[in-house]
Amino acid sequence: MHTILQCPIIEETPVSNSLNDFCEIDGWIVEEHCQLHKQDLAWLNSRVNAISVDSERKIAIFTHYSPTEDIRAVEPCHAQSDIKSDFQTDLRNEDCWKSPDIKVWAFGHTHFNCDFVDQATGKRLYTNQKGYWQEHSPGFREGNMVHVD
Repeated sequence: MHTILQCPIIEETPVSNSLNDFCEIDGWIVEEHCQLHKQDLAWLNSRVNAISVDSERKIAIFTHYSPTEDIRAVEPCHAQSDIKSDFQTDLRNEDCWKSPDIKVWAFGHTHFNCDFVDQATGKRLYTNQKGYWQEHSPGFREGNMVHVD
């Protein structure tokens, strides 16, 4: 049996107003943003823990933000960027990351495509983002599907 969990998992670090989100979205403030991250993460951890009781379940997680700081999930030109934390968060110490029942974690927001297996957990990290409307992300595969084994 398969279970799909989806939530934004916005970045964990307090972000600056350099992101368009805080300049362009009326009333969206950094403190609220960080509080929502904590709420999403608590929900995701609790759901993964509850579902993991059933050893027959396989979990796929879909988030907007990248759940990892793994260099393979970051566009090389942004690997040393001051704002790279605005696109990813490090969940390696969270139950939702460590669970062996999670087979696939798909995400977006980075405008970079990747597909690899995290050796420590065995989960597949996957993203297939079209990118900005005026400039498509390299490696985008229209019609691509991911199978959860």
